[in-house]
Amino acid sequence: MTDETVKAYTLRAKDTALIEFSLYRRQGGGDGSLPGTDELVIDKVHVDQQALFPAALKTGVPLTGKKLADWIRSRKLPRHRHFAEAMEAAIHDDGQLMTYVDVTKALSLNDAYWITATDISPSWADCNLYDHPFEEGMAAVAFTGEGGPFQGPLATPELTTCGALKKCWIRRDGRLYLQKGDGFMPRSDGRTQATLEWYAAQVAEVMELPHIPYELEWYTQADGTKETVCLCELFTCADVGYVDAHTYFSQQGLDWASLDDETLAAHERMAQLYGREAYADLMVFDALICNKDRHYGNYGYLIDNDTGAWIGPAPIFDNGRSLLYDASTYDLDHLEDYMAGPGGRGTSMPFDALAQFFVEPRHLEGLQKLTTFSFENHPTCPLPEVTLARLTNFVRQRAAHIIDLYEAREMHHHLTVTD
Repeated sequence: MTDETVKAYTLRAKDTALIEFSLYRRQGGGDGSLPGTDELVIDKVHVDQQALFPAALKTGVPLTGKKLADWIRSRKLPRHRHFAEAMEAAIHDDGQLMTYVDVTKALSLNDAYWITATDISPSWADCNLYDHPFEEGMAAVAFTGEGGPFQGPLATPELTTCGALKKCWIRRDGRLYLQKGDGFMPRSDGRTQATLEWYAAQVAEVMELPHIPYELEWYTQADGTKETVCLCELFTCADVGYVDAHTYFSQQGLDWASLDDETLAAHERMAQLYGREAYADLMVFDALICNKDRHYGNYGYLIDNDTGAWIGPAPIFDNGRSLLYDASTYDLDHLEDYMAGPGGRGTSMPFDALAQFFVEPRHLEGLQKLTTFSFENHPTCPLPEVTLARLTNFVRQRAAHIIDLYEAREMHHHLTVTD
C-alpha cells in the first residue's frame, strides 16, 4: 500500500512569484523495501513574468513538472564536489528532490531565485544571502568535511555552489568571498590549483582582460597543518546574476546535438553568440596559461535579475588548472614533449589551434609585454623561487609562440590573397 502527500511551493525571483507547483510524494513499501518517488506538478505559471524565469526554463521543450524538477536538481551541488556527502549528511538529506530546498530555500549567490512553501510568504529582504549572515558551521563542513548535523532551515549558499574543489563562502567587512583549497593534487613545489589562481590573474592583468582578482592566505586545519587557499570576491549581487555558458548558449539556440566542439567552426559559432571579442580573449588567455579546464560551467554571462535582460560576458575566473599544474617533474624538464601531448590540449582542442584562430592585433601589445614578464611572488604564501622561475619562463615562451602563430596566420592570409 502506498500513500500520497502533497506540498505546495512557489518559485520566485526576489518577491515576484514565477511558478507555483505541488510535490506529490508517493511513499515506498512500509518495510523500506521500495523507495519513494517524487513528482512535481505545475499548478500555475505566471506568464506575465516569463522574462524573469531562469534561463534554463525558457528554452527547449514546454515547461513541465519534469523540466522544473531537472532545474531544481541541477541547482544543487554536484556529487563530485569535495565533501558533498558530508554536506548532505549535515542537513539530513535523504536523496529526495526537495529536501535541500526545504532546508535552504534553494537560495544561491548566482542569482535571485528561491523556492518557498506557498503557505509561507517570507520576504526576499528578510531571507536573501547577499544581505544576511550564513550558517558558519555549514561553511566549515563545506571546507573541511567536519561538523553538523544541523536542524531546521539554514541560511547557506553551500548547497547551491558548483565545482569540484573544496570551498566555502565567507563574509569579511561586509564583502563576500569564495575560499577555495585543493585537496586533489597538491605538489611539493607549491603548484596547487588554489595557488595558481593568483598567478594566472597576473597574466590576465598584463593582457588587460576583464578578470576576477584572487588573493592567497594560509588556512590552518584542526590538526595544525597549514595550506594555501585562494579567495576571490563575489562578482554577482542581488541585482546582477550569473548564467553558465551552457545555459546561455542553449538559450541563444545553440544546437548541442550537432555541435562538435573539437572543430574551429563550432568555436566560431560560439564566439558569434557570446561576443567575438570576449570569446577571443578567453581562448587566447587559456592558450597562454594552458588552462586545461575551461568548460561550459566556468564561464558565462551576467544577467539583470530585475528584468531578465542579458548584460554581457562575465569576467574571467576559475583558472587554477593551468600553468603546468599537472606537470610531473619529468614533464617540467621536457616541456616540448609535455606540450606535444595532453599538456598542450584543453577540454576540446589544442591550445595552439585556438590561439592561432582567435588571436587579434589588439592582443599583441600584451603578448609582447609577456615575453619579458616576470611573476611577482606572493608576499606571505610564496612559491619556491625555482618554481616561480619555471612558470615565468613558461609564460614568456607561450607569449612568444602565440605571437609567432599570429604572424604565420597573417603571412598565410597575405599569400592566399595575393595568389
